[in-house]
Amino acid sequence: LLTGDGGDDVFLGYPRHRFLAQAQWLARRTPSPILAAGRWTAGNLIGRIGGRAGRAVSFGSYAAGGLGPFLRVKEGWRWYERLTLLGPRLRDQLPASRSVPGTTASARNSLSEYLRHARQHQFVSEYLVKVDGSTMWYGLEARSPLLDQELWEYGASLPPSIHFHGGHLKSVLRAIARRRLGDRVGSGRKRGFEIPVQRWLARDWYPLLQSTLHGSTLTSEGWIAPAALERVLSQARGAERIPTQLWYLFVLELWLREHRP
Repeated sequence: LLTGDGGDDVFLGYPRHRFLAQAQWLARRTPSPILAAGRWTAGNLIGRIGGRAGRAVSFGSYAAGGLGPFLRVKEGWRWYERLTLLGPRLRDQLPASRSVPGTTASARNSLSEYLRHARQHQFVSEYLVKVDGSTMWYGLEARSPLLDQELWEYGASLPPSIHFHGGHLKSVLRAIARRRLGDRVGSGRKRGFEIPVQRWLARDWYPLLQSTLHGSTLTSEGWIAPAALERVLSQARGAERIPTQLWYLFVLELWLREHRP
């Protein structure tokens, strides 16, 4: 079977690509001293302001600093820190993204730096590993034609003005799809493949979530703080959606029970 892996990544189909292109455009037109001041200001405000103002601060952080601030804004680790969920075994640990510095040079090349980072990390350890494991489980052979090396190199050579032509994400791939598959496909809205675990956990699965994480291996071994976890679970009761980060803990706990002696 053929997969669509890489289509959004090669031809820039995610909103984050447009945000980074806009941040890069701004950084290239802003004097270096102002970018340095912006990095300091945004670094002190991130996480303290919510809503639209918080999103503006986040954008300003990677417009002034590039890849490092962008990774720190997007990492899920901040959620666990904010709710004091990290136990003693994790409290002093830092994700690798925290060590990527924010610089003026990175700000002025933030889109290309992010694409290189994604190619070296997400595809190696996440996307293709997931597809390979799931297809092998069912005895299928999968190929990802959109990750062809020459195609990727061609996509990387195109300027953002081509990728976002007409204000659309992945405009090149959409143009090809309209030509080959018709306007319904080429102009259709983006549809992801996520399963609605946030709603499932909030409804039918909530008792299972609570019983699994109550007195869990994660808390007994010091990975997650038990009192904080109980508080977060109690606050999530009755919600329409459960935070994805609790889904991660739920899956990790089940994995530990299955594979640890």
